[in-house]
Amino acid sequence: MNTAKPLVVAIVGGESSGKTQLAKQLAAHYKTGWSPEFVRLYLDQKRDIDESNDLNIVEVGDIRSIVFGQTALEEALCLQPFELVFMDTCLIMTKLYTDYYLKENFSYVDKLLVTRQYDYFLLLQSDLEWEADDQRESPDVSQFFYETIRNYLINNHLPFTEIYGQGDARFHLAVQAVESWQKKF
Repeated sequence: MNTAKPLVVAIVGGESSGKTQLAKQLAAHYKTGWSPEFVRLYLDQKRDIDESNDLNIVEVGDIRSIVFGQTALEEALCLQPFELVFMDTCLIMTKLYTDYYLKENFSYVDKLLVTRQYDYFLLLQSDLEWEADDQRESPDVSQFFYETIRNYLINNHLPFTEIYGQGDARFHLAVQAVESWQKKF
């Protein structure tokens, strides 16, 4: 049995950049696991409990649950017997979104980030057609977060490849990036 931690590829980008779709495609291609974005699950559950409020807004009181929920999903995935896994977003995204929307830095998020293992990032450009849903704000916000995430990755010297294009071209570029990166190991 393989007891080593898997290599972790975090798929990051702004809203409606195709993170979930690409995570699923890559996991299927590599016959491995992937984890969903916890905040989406959290907000869906929150809305199910109380449909009378605009519950797609994350409040300060939600952050601890979201942070530890995201962390639990990531850790559960890494305990599976896979050599490579994909994460549809990661705790870095949670930090950047809370910094922006709540204008507050949560020190426990920064402390948890130090313990996270993200080996490689696929940064998705905001070049797909915008798909509105009740948890997304706007194409402008998507582009803002793309730039914010890119700056974070660069400033923290984290390895990443930018992914762009439509349909199969986007998927094949991601596969090429992952395979090129894996050759380093």
